Amino acid sequence: DIKYARRNLPDNVSEKLHATINFIQNASTLYDVACIPTYRLHPLTGKRNLELAIDLGKKSGYRIIIVPNPIIDSNVHDSDFHSKCKSVKSIIIKEVSNHYE
Repeated sequence: DIKYARRNLPDNVSEKLHATINFIQNASTLYDVACIPTYRLHPLTGKRNLELAIDLGKKSGYRIIIVPNPIIDSNVHDSDFHSKCKSVKSIIIKEVSNHYE
């Protein structure tokens, strides 16, 4: 919800969040997102090994945590990761958070 984001996140983060969600909604697959270096789509590890993160700005520290459908194994190599993103046509957004808090 953009109104919630504007009230609870810094202005630059809420705008970037809104733009990123619009881009994701218009993407054919997750590969479209993975191809944009700004988003720095990457797999997470540890307790979050089935989740991926999309950065909301290099300096902001905020990111979107998603779960792809189908799940992508976090142990894949970079080239395999991009290849596997081509099969992902839906995601669940779990949270938007500041990685450093």
